[in-house]
Amino acid sequence: MIQVKRVQNDSHIVTTGTHQPLLIVSDVHYDSLKCDRESLKKHLDMIKAKNGQVIINGDWFDVMGCYRDPRSKSADIDPKYIQRGRQYIDLVVEDSFEFLKPYKENLLIFNYGNHEC
Repeated sequence: MIQVKRVQNDSHIVTTGTHQPLLIVSDVHYDSLKCDRESLKKHLDMIKAKNGQVIINGDWFDVMGCYRDPRSKSADIDPKYIQRGRQYIDLVVEDSFEFLKPYKENLLIFNYGNHEC
């Protein structure tokens, strides 16, 4: 059995009583063109098959294509997140939600990083 104690908003103590498969990821930058979603899905599928747990430790999102973000260039934004009449951030969140939905029972902790702030 896994127990999670929240120490601060972004700090947790995880205690396991038995051997439990655990996948810890950070800096995924899911919406970036450089995100290797195929590999990410492979690892998530493996942990799901083992009934393991997943900790996402910040920067799941990249979201550097927001209006007036000085770090972004239009060539760095996945074209599927550019749709007339739709907000970029909404498209990214909806896509991410659909991607993670099959793993909802495996998600133990989902921390935020500087890209989510």
